[in-house]
Amino acid sequence: MQTVLASSCFALMLAFSQPLTTIPVTGYNVRGSKILSWASCDSRKPGRSNNGSECWVLHSTAEYANHIVSQTDLKKPSDDILNMVKNDLFNEFQKTAPHMPSPFFMKAHRWGSAFPTKIIAKNDNCLWLDNKRFAVCGDFCVAPDVEGAMLSGLAAASKLIQVRNPL
Repeated sequence: MQTVLASSCFALMLAFSQPLTTIPVTGYNVRGSKILSWASCDSRKPGRSNNGSECWVLHSTAEYANHIVSQTDLKKPSDDILNMVKNDLFNEFQKTAPHMPSPFFMKAHRWGSAFPTKIIAKNDNCLWLDNKRFAVCGDFCVAPDVEGAMLSGLAAASKLIQVRNPL
């Protein structure tokens, strides 16, 4: 069995009292930033009620997270470190949308094993142990994102269906 290595990431949850009308999309990858890699409007996901407010989740780049983690020796980040991360990520986010209001809530969190650094099941989209009829799936099998996890899960389900219902 292979070891799955993962990179760290910092996540920041932001809540605004009203929708950010200057951002026309619900999520996007940030290009050219050494700090911010991704932003998504969590409150616009199906089935979420927002009570007039709007919540966003931001992810740092792996490089930024690794730099911060190297300063803390993998220990739990202090409040001072998390405040610095919070400010860095929010400042980068503000650059993507002019005239952004201040959020009424901000919370930073270190995600220690956020994204796989190596894909381990490129051709099959899942790991399959035929002699045990056992499938292993996840984003580490296809791509380090939710789509990769979904494709891997579908591949595992297909393998299990084939075993149960052979042609």
